[in-house]
Amino acid sequence: MPRKVLIVDDSFIMRRKLKSCVLKERNYTVFEAGNGQEGLQVFQSEQPDFIFMDLNMPVMDGIECIKAILSDSPDVPIIVCTADIQKETTRLVSELGALLSLRKPPTREDVLKAIEKAEEKLDGR
Repeated sequence: MPRKVLIVDDSFIMRRKLKSCVLKERNYTVFEAGNGQEGLQVFQSEQPDFIFMDLNMPVMDGIECIKAILSDSPDVPIIVCTADIQKETTRLVSELGALLSLRKPPTREDVLKAIEKAEEKLDGR
């Protein structure tokens, strides 16, 4: 059974880019959401194996979404993908339990490395 990935980002272009990287390299099922609230709903209904998460989004931001997801499922790997690369933000998402942070726009190589880290975490469960 293929793994499931959730991409949460308010930018359609960024979701398409991440989805393209994921599907070219892996046989995954990809789900998308345009804000944190939709992302939380998709997470709860589909139970993806790991998540790419933007931080600055309308309705519910990525920080709140990460908190909500990890409060119920603390082991799900979350890869933050954001233009906000301030040290304080990076520290905060790390403390919340995100696996790692990627700077937008990520390179294909960075996305693939992030997928490998998520798979390592999943396989180590």
